[in-house]
Amino acid sequence: MDVYFLRDNKSKLFVPAPPTIFGHPLSTIAEEGESAFFMCQFRGAEWPVSQIRWLRNRIPLVNSNQMMRGYSGATQVGGFVVSHHPGPQFLHPQRVISFPENGTLKIEPVQMGDAGEYTCEVITPGHPSTESRPAQLFVTGKL
Repeated sequence: MDVYFLRDNKSKLFVPAPPTIFGHPLSTIAEEGESAFFMCQFRGAEWPVSQIRWLRNRIPLVNSNQMMRGYSGATQVGGFVVSHHPGPQFLHPQRVISFPENGTLKIEPVQMGDAGEYTCEVITPGHPSTESRPAQLFVTGKL
């Protein structure tokens, strides 16, 4: 972890290093009803200083942990939950789990409507956010 400290006789200042993505998510194929995983690896200040936000088709995803922290006023449309206020749109919260400490996104069970382009965004205070290259999720139907 690259962290810089400035010291004088009176104070200490923590300045996180800017994030750089070195492990971009990879495109994957998942069968409907199975699990899909994406990983995002970066250098810089670790979680919880740096946060990873996942996007599907350029729209931020919200997982079940975020639902509990105040995202309300939503309606399910197909396999997706659609917010009634400006801001993130998200997959059904019981199907999407983000593990911020290691940059993993898990979608389970995958539905046909989950297909699309996924990117991760690393957000570190004091620096511009950094976005990964896109990865595609291809969903095949059950036979």
